[in-house]
Amino acid sequence: MQPQSQSIQTVQTQKRGPSVRKLYLNKRADVLRGSFEQKQGNIQNFVAEVLSSSFNATKDELLFANSLQWMQENLHKEAAIGELAQNLSVSVRKIQRIYSFFLKRTYTNVLLDMRIEAAKGYLSQHKNSVGEVAYLIGIKDHAYFTYLFRKATGSTPSEYRLSLMKNQFGSEQTAEDSSEEDSPYNP
Repeated sequence: MQPQSQSIQTVQTQKRGPSVRKLYLNKRADVLRGSFEQKQGNIQNFVAEVLSSSFNATKDELLFANSLQWMQENLHKEAAIGELAQNLSVSVRKIQRIYSFFLKRTYTNVLLDMRIEAAKGYLSQHKNSVGEVAYLIGIKDHAYFTYLFRKATGSTPSEYRLSLMKNQFGSEQTAEDSSEEDSPYNP
């Protein structure tokens, strides 16, 4: 009896590039990211744009927009990712993936940026103390708020408010000073 020769054939696999659908979704994510960054100060306009029928959003894009809207409405609360996921009837992991895909950032970082932007608005109004501003944006510890604000902006909330006041009143004062110097009635 002759031994049967077993020939082993090697199968070469070719590495495929991304599918057309994946390329399309990545392009849409880039567009959405650009629009978000452009309108970061006005989340409501961004959400309205995505939710409009002319945008023709995918399920994930709608979920992303709804999550941003929920975050904006709940800035004054803890706004935990678990609570958001429960509100939108999805898993926490789904929320994490959506933020990673669309913004290349974490939910926590986006929430913190939204809170810092809201704090800047409150600080510019000069109505509330720094502690009240911290509470209004959902951070219960004044010192922790100061730490986060300084880390994000490079200045403390008090320094930020002071610089706004200097810019607001300093520019008006210099305009008045220069008009007085140019006046023909000045001796």
